[in-house]
Amino acid sequence: MRVDATRLCLYIVDLAKVSLHVLDPARFAPYLAVHLLLRYAHPRAAFMTVEQLRWERIEAAVSCTGEAAAGHKHAFWRDGAEKRCVEIEVACKGGLRWHSDAGG
Repeated sequence: MRVDATRLCLYIVDLAKVSLHVLDPARFAPYLAVHLLLRYAHPRAAFMTVEQLRWERIEAAVSCTGEAAAGHKHAFWRDGAEKRCVEIEVACKGGLRWHSDAGG
């Protein structure tokens, strides 16, 4: 079976925009796995790896109107080495394996 990775990534990004669990990788990973297993009939299991990195908005010195500006809406930089990683496996017939690493 050929998987259209670009389409799948865009679908997951859209799903992340509406998920209440997107800020917590330990909740988003099983949410995403169960969602995909319920949505499609052919998979027997879902393997998810979710990483959360620390990002900060880039401060703009002056806005277009000349006023002091807050962070730019679309510009970020990596703030430190903190990384949270969750790996799970969810099987259709009774299984959940979980590994979480909140290290940096």
